[in-house]
Amino acid sequence: MLLQKPNIWLVVGLWVLILGLGFTLHTYLSDKKPDVVLEAKILREGDTLPATAAFSTLEGKAVQFGDVKGKVTLLNFWAGWCAPCLQEMPGLYRLQEKWKDQGFVVVAVNLDDSPEEGVRVLKRITGEPAFPMYVGTESSLLAHFPIEGLPFTVILDESGKIRYARAGEVDWGSPAAQKLIGNML
Repeated sequence: MLLQKPNIWLVVGLWVLILGLGFTLHTYLSDKKPDVVLEAKILREGDTLPATAAFSTLEGKAVQFGDVKGKVTLLNFWAGWCAPCLQEMPGLYRLQEKWKDQGFVVVAVNLDDSPEEGVRVLKRITGEPAFPMYVGTESSLLAHFPIEGLPFTVILDESGKIRYARAGEVDWGSPAAQKLIGNML
């Protein structure tokens, strides 16, 4: 008799249990934060980059922005699969060479899944980099910028204040780019 006519309360109870488990699982998965870094404030021109914003060398050594603070710093987010990024690099090499003795530094942050491969591609196309390459895929630095495309460049003055933050290839040899950097030094 029980198999022919199920108890309505048993059916309702099973449905409540299934819905409750589904809701709990959904809440757990959607509220789970993969990394505390994702809660960082998105920075814009005029904001100051925290000295604790971190990235790492290709060898895995952690570096904080505070380690380069005190110089005009150009952060360049790039990838080996990004043609505009690779086209822009020789101009960044020339910038580094021209302004390095006046308190300017380029920090190139690679966003490839395999940063080593990205750097190999870069070396094959543009030669040996004129500045150190860093890894950005897991860095807290990435959480601060709304990177909408590559290359993405951020220029900070010596106090860490963001003076420029934009996506897209730039002709760093142009008079406007030279003036932008020169005025900060």
